[in-house]
Amino acid sequence: MHLNYFRNLFAGMNLGTSGSMALMLADGTMLMRLPYDAKAIGQSLIGTANYTRFTQSPSGDFFGTAAIDAVQRWYTFRHIRNFPLVLDVVLSR
Repeated sequence: MHLNYFRNLFAGMNLGTSGSMALMLADGTMLMRLPYDAKAIGQSLIGTANYTRFTQSPSGDFFGTAAIDAVQRWYTFRHIRNFPLVLDVVLSR
C-alpha cells in the first residue's frame, strides 16, 4: 500500500475548519490522516472512545472528541469491505 497516494488524495479534500479524515487498520493503527501529522502515522488508537465505537458496527456516525487533538467532531465511519481498513470522515462542530 502506497501511503503517499492516500496523503495526496486526502490533501485534496475540503472538510472545513478543523475537519479531519483518517484511514486506519482494523487493529487501530493510523495509516493516514488529514490534517497530515507524521507523528500520528503508526499510532495505535486502541483504547480510545472513538476507536471503540468503530469496532461496534461496520459503519455509523456519532459525535465525539478526537484522541489525537481533542477537537469535538461529528464522525462518519465505514469498514472497507474485504480489507482490514476503517475510513472516517469528520466535520467539526
